[in-house]
Amino acid sequence: MMPSYNCSRTLPMAIASLQAQTYEEWECLLVDDGSTDETRDIIASIDEPRLKYTRLEKNGGRAVASQVALDAAKGEWLTTLDADDWLYPDKLATQLDALSQHKELCLLSTAMSLTDSEHNLNYVQSSTSLDELEICGPWEGLTVPCSHAAAMIKTDILRLYPYDHRLRRVQDADFMFRMLNGRHFGILPTPYYAYQHEYSPRVMEGYFESGYYARRVYAKHLHRVPVKAASAILKNSARELIYRVALPLGLGSKLFERRYRSPTTDEREQYELAYDVVRSARNKIRI
Repeated sequence: MMPSYNCSRTLPMAIASLQAQTYEEWECLLVDDGSTDETRDIIASIDEPRLKYTRLEKNGGRAVASQVALDAAKGEWLTTLDADDWLYPDKLATQLDALSQHKELCLLSTAMSLTDSEHNLNYVQSSTSLDELEICGPWEGLTVPCSHAAAMIKTDILRLYPYDHRLRRVQDADFMFRMLNGRHFGILPTPYYAYQHEYSPRVMEGYFESGYYARRVYAKHLHRVPVKAASAILKNSARELIYRVALPLGLGSKLFERRYRSPTTDEREQYELAYDVVRSARNKIRI
């Protein structure tokens, strides 16, 4: 599913990465969340029967757009692709192969490549230090143990936990807290998802807004796990305070970088190979 809002500049690359998949039996549920740019015209110009386009007349937020896509989903497994990101060509095939071998998993995520707007690979976000598939669970707690964006999730289970439309941010984390509780999931250490994410004042504004909504999410669990929820709220508040002090001192980028690690040589090579394939597919899209 692909929620999209004013992403006409990056949308062709995202769609090209789907068309470049080695696994071809996919369907993309693209929900245009009331965009005011050229998104509708771009979709109309792309001849792709596997692309199902829905336009919302009013911007409702990512949670609303994601729920519209989820309600229309027909497949056994569902994954997300943000309209400003792209997938490695073997992402879907790799995840489906692993899930076929591990029937106990309700979700399989991967590491992510973090890029700038020019598609330069800067960092890797990884939830595991292992070199092979890590199987976790049954999960308990109030942390996000893996990436929702890169995850492939069993559709029937996903439907049990609707996205909270009141959350303009961190609705994915809210979903993960509820869905993973008591279940097994897996994480692949290799990046298969290219996420455009670099330090900027705009990113930091989003970080602070996300902190507000994260505390609202933790508060939902005060009745169930009061100590863990209260601790999570305090830690989140303290982390935000550190960032607010660090930014005027010019230390924001250093704190940002500490959240991720540098890519290995192999990861850089795999990224370049994937990018070349997807870029070639992008060049075939005439807009």
